[in-house]
Amino acid sequence: MTGRRIALVGNSHMAALASATKRHGDRWPDVRFDLFGDHTAMGKFTVREGLVQSEDAEARASVHRLCGRDVLDLADYEAVILTGLQFSVFAALRPFRDVVVTSQPSITDVAALAGGEHQLVSFGALGAMVEDFLSQTPGFALARDIAATGLTQVIIASQPRPSIAAREDARQFNRLRTLDRDGDGAFASQFVDKRAALLCKAAGIRYLPQPGKSITHNLYTRHPFMRGSVRLAAREGLSHGREDVIHANAAFGALVIDDALKTLESAKDAPAV
Repeated sequence: MTGRRIALVGNSHMAALASATKRHGDRWPDVRFDLFGDHTAMGKFTVREGLVQSEDAEARASVHRLCGRDVLDLADYEAVILTGLQFSVFAALRPFRDVVVTSQPSITDVAALAGGEHQLVSFGALGAMVEDFLSQTPGFALARDIAATGLTQVIIASQPRPSIAAREDARQFNRLRTLDRDGDGAFASQFVDKRAALLCKAAGIRYLPQPGKSITHNLYTRHPFMRGSVRLAAREGLSHGREDVIHANAAFGALVIDDALKTLESAKDAPAV
């Protein structure tokens, strides 16, 4: 162990990374990973004087039960990898419910849009909508405030797309199924990833898109990276039920950590600006 320390911060989606450090820890023998998060409490944490902390006693107690700490001293870490907390491609697709741009593959007759349910907007306007949504997520707010301290590097890892199993579930994820059906999946997915990266770069954050090998049909996550996911809990190994289609597993978490470490190495090699 060389003393490298990286903090894993987030909500229930942090469990994929946490389980990866348990099952695949030999891939990163020189790194110590510390967890800091909870299912719902992170919205009550703020950054003050270089510390991620909360004045809410219940929030502190909840995080402490899971992670063994209730304050995160940013000066102790080479980097913070934040995941979950609503910063996701799926959530950021909301504007596509109401608006379209001419570059979408499904838009072949602009004139036919007049009076329809979708409003035609410019490429820039759609981008602004996506960035505005992502900027208001708890994940971005926390990452932005951590990055502003200048004490550590900050990476936002995209929350996983829903499982491919959700593609056949008519009860939910209608927006994804519509984009998929209309042939707009690749366009929408790439568009959101690009706008997320631009938003993060402006705030001094590195954006980590979902690992490509884990994605199928542009909008979904492949079975091998969802099956066997575990809960964020003090007791290790508690599996999600078969009905869960939003949480990824340790194999997914390992890919994210691999990509994050590569990103940090690239940052070291980048020329000074």
